[in-house]
Order: sequence, then C-alpha cells, then structure tokens
Amino acid sequence: MTRFRRFSLLSALALGVAFLVPAASAQTSPVDPSAPRILTVTGQESVRIPATLAQISIVIAAQEETSAAASQAVIKPSQAVLAYLKDHDADRIQAGALTLNPIYSRNKASSLRNNESDVVAYAALWNATFTVPADKAGEFAAGVIAAGANRVTRFDFIASDDAINDARTEALQAATRQARDTAEAVLSTLDHRINEVVRIHVNSNGPVRPMQRGMMQMAALESSGGSPAVEPGFIDIEGNVTLEVRY
Repeated sequence: MTRFRRFSLLSALALGVAFLVPAASAQTSPVDPSAPRILTVTGQESVRIPATLAQISIVIAAQEETSAAASQAVIKPSQAVLAYLKDHDADRIQAGALTLNPIYSRNKASSLRNNESDVVAYAALWNATFTVPADKAGEFAAGVIAAGANRVTRFDFIASDDAINDARTEALQAATRQARDTAEAVLSTLDHRINEVVRIHVNSNGPVRPMQRGMMQMAALESSGGSPAVEPGFIDIEGNVTLEVRY
C-alpha cells in the first residue's frame, strides 16, 4: 500500500510539471508601445538626356634613332594640332607632356651585365583631349588627323555640366516621390500612415558614364581620310533616395 501511494505521489508531481511547462512557454514579453516603428523604403529613377558634346582623345607617336629626332617628330605635329584646335574653337583642351623612352635591342640583358648601353632608337609620345559640339565630332576628328595626329584613342559623347545637374535634380525628385508612394502604399494596406520622415539618404554621386561610340568610325577615318558620320545618342542620369519613415 505504501509503495502504491509513493507511485501515485510521483505520478501526480510529474503530471503537475507537465501542465506547468506549457503554461510557462506560452508567456510572451509585452511589446513596448513607446518603441519607434520605422519603415525603410528606396526609390530609384533615371532621366535620359541627349549627348550634346563629344570628348575626343588623340595621340601622336614617333620612333627615331636619336632622342632629338624623336622629339622633333612629335613636337611639330603637336603644335599643328593645337593650332587647329584653337583656330576652330575647341573647348577644354588638355595637352599632355611629351614622353621620351629609349628602345633597347633584344640583347639588353647581356649589355647591362657588361655596363654597356645598347639603345637602338627612341620612342616619343604626346597626347591631348578636347571637347567639341557633338554634331561636329566627325569634322574635328578628321581635322586633327589631317593636322598630324596619329590616331584617336577615345571618343566619348557627354553633356554639359548644367544639363547633367538639371537631370540629376529631376531624377532625385522622381526617386523621392517613388519612395514616398511606396511607403504610403505599404502602410495604408496595414491601416497605418506616415507620421514623419526621420532620415533621408541621397545617393546621386555615381559617375556619369558617357556614350563611347565612334571607335570603328575612327579606324575607318585613319585609313580612308574621310569624315565619319557619328550619332551622339543619349546619357542616363540616375538618382537614388532612401527614406526612413516613422508610422
């Protein structure tokens, strides 16, 4: 009889614990009503503007037996190219410095071991960049080649700083409206509304990627001496805005 009572007591205790555990696990910590409720939304828009300017990069290179001859072979045509650009009102002319490098024969290693110089020639290089109206890009490219440039190394279509700034402002405004509309759409579905905007993050400093066109036309220009037909195209200016709103 005592053994039966002991077993019953242990069973009752175990049963009581089993009932107590679910009751304890069902408890949840209360939500702090004063904690801020924040929603983060992002808007992104782009504005397309026409490319109205062309930024052209050119190079003049020469290889001669002496450093003086190599320098003169570059200096003379570079002066002619600069004169052409100034006479035709090219903008943002940036002329690089003349670089001069020796060219060694193939047995340079053995010559250096014997402390002997084995220079067979000198290579001179000069480069410049300038900006012109997009509709005159082909004309200017043909002109600098005729004036003495060896080749066009880069041919980018861009827009004026004012046009880019105006487009970036428009893109940011559109991105802000998009972010706000998204927040209102989400919160209204949940029977909430925007109380205030607590933080704004603006990302509009990304690089403006110019349209790189005309390289194949430039290759044809160098071989044929003609003036290539070019199509400037458009540039996309992006704006990105992130809003944190309290609701």
